[in-house]
Amino acid sequence: MDYFQGCRNGYQRVQSFELGDLSQNLPADYNQFVHEYALEVSQTLLELHQKDIVHGDINLKNVLSVHSSRDPSYTGLHHKFKLTNLQPWVTETFPSNENDQSLLLSLKKQSQNVKKGDILSLMKQRDIQQFGQSMLNLLNGQTKPQDNNLYISENHQQHIPESWLSTTDATGLIELITKCLQLCTEVNPLDKLIEICNIAVRAYQTNINPAYEPPKHLLKQDLLTEVEINEIQNSEKRFMAENLNDRGVFYYLRGDYSTAFTITKKALQINPSNLEAFLNMNLLEWRLAKLRDDELLLRAEEMNVETFDTPTREFVRLMFKYAISYGFHETDLLSIGGYESSQFYPTMQKILKAVK
Repeated sequence: MDYFQGCRNGYQRVQSFELGDLSQNLPADYNQFVHEYALEVSQTLLELHQKDIVHGDINLKNVLSVHSSRDPSYTGLHHKFKLTNLQPWVTETFPSNENDQSLLLSLKKQSQNVKKGDILSLMKQRDIQQFGQSMLNLLNGQTKPQDNNLYISENHQQHIPESWLSTTDATGLIELITKCLQLCTEVNPLDKLIEICNIAVRAYQTNINPAYEPPKHLLKQDLLTEVEINEIQNSEKRFMAENLNDRGVFYYLRGDYSTAFTITKKALQINPSNLEAFLNMNLLEWRLAKLRDDELLLRAEEMNVETFDTPTREFVRLMFKYAISYGFHETDLLSIGGYESSQFYPTMQKILKAVK
């Protein structure tokens, strides 16, 4: 089994758990699974960088989206995330576990002495609980950042003390990821996995690879221009809306239309131009009998969102008509996200045939 197959299986296992409240009724092996999955993904990211395959910023969602490219039958909730810097490498087979062990040994040899107070020192002191909780508090905005900070994430406006990122021991960074995730059962572990992996990899890139130039959003916040700050804030809103809409789809597929409606409504409030949230919101209202058939079609006719072009408006009208005439299947709902790609026209053709 190659790494992508392993990650795909792991991701599907994550999605099999309830994402709403992970603090209750967790399977007995859940923490162990998240620990192993985090280790696997972090090793994958480090391997990608070690082979100099990926340059610049790494996003775990790009890694997850590889699965749908390699396996057309995979329709996970992250199907619409586009491949960017991983595209040339999609067809390659990932190294075996044996090669992984060699990589980790090599990285361990590269590591330097670690100063007191940084990541590895805290781990050696076995103060994982306190450190992990402090990091989570910081990630959740419950702790005031220290004066000397890096602006870490374009999509999560969070700050991480530079002293935490000073280690060059990649094995220590992997351990940081896995230990912190063991403390994350009260939140969505996938969200934390994405962010903590990104933090670890960026720290690894910055400290081990001298040629790596951090993107602008890794600079201190006071060096950002007003335009750049506005762009980051807008990106944050779009990202939040996409995540909420994905979660709404998740609840829809579980048959919990009421929860899906509440979540999707919030996504649309954050980003009114999100076509997928707009469609899902109206279809859920119709599904919950909040809209009559004629009202649903009227909404399609009266669409006035400036960013929706004529083909998109026609697609929405046909989608609603199809929903009313024949009901709609989850694969149709999920394919809406690809309306601007090659999926758009085949989906339209399918709807046209259905409504004739």
